[in-house]
Amino acid sequence: MTSGVLRTFEMTCNSGSPAAPVQLGQRKGQYMRLSMLGISMLWACADSGSVQIKDAKTSDTEDTDADSTEDTDTDADSDADTDSDTDSDTDSDTDSDTDTDTDADTDTDTDADTDTDTDSDTDTDTDPLLPPDVVDTCGELAQYDVLTNGVHQIVGDLGGFANDLNPNQPGPSCTQWQAAGSDGVVGMQLQDGETVDISYANDGDGSVYINAVCDDTTTCVAGRDWTYQPGNSENLAYQNTSGGVEDLTLVLDCWDNWMCGGFTVDISIY
Repeated sequence: MTSGVLRTFEMTCNSGSPAAPVQLGQRKGQYMRLSMLGISMLWACADSGSVQIKDAKTSDTEDTDADSTEDTDTDADSDADTDSDTDSDTDSDTDSDTDTDTDADTDTDTDADTDTDTDSDTDTDTDPLLPPDVVDTCGELAQYDVLTNGVHQIVGDLGGFANDLNPNQPGPSCTQWQAAGSDGVVGMQLQDGETVDISYANDGDGSVYINAVCDDTTTCVAGRDWTYQPGNSENLAYQNTSGGVEDLTLVLDCWDNWMCGGFTVDISIY
């Protein structure tokens, strides 16, 4: 389209007599706008003669400004659409995706993995102590619980146990005699003022004593070996008067290996 130029055309009707030119209309670019008078003259001349149309003048009019304004509006619309779409899409997608994914994954994995592994390992590493029992050596006592307040009975056999302890070595013996046969030990704990009563019967010739330190016979606090008849009971009593808790070891022994075998021991702590 031609920009900003308005052309005015005049028409002369050649019907045989001169006539004054009549403004036919205006043309801008490829379009012509006819005046009402111009349309009437055009029909009249078409019946009676020929029509002469010529370019009368050219001028800049307000149409130019209008067109420019229309162009400006077009630019404004384009800018508005572009800015609005771009900003809203970019801000909304980026912010929501980033915040949600990062926070959720980090917190859940770290907390759940750390708490579960640590607790389960700690709880299962420690094995419970076995019930109190007569064992061969002092080193085994750490795996067993100790005898405390109450009535207890243990039945067993010293056959196959080693001769680890002898109250006569280095002496003096707290039982008045030697005990060179197989022996077994069991732990006891007495509160201040508590008393323990022991009745020990062996198929051979038994000997019974209590050590403050398991493998040291010089720490013996009480002992008994009065009978030599197989199956007879050796009876012993001891009271804790130390003013505190005493951890003690009860030793079940025999005069000699050939006079040692099965046993029954009754223990009462009160």
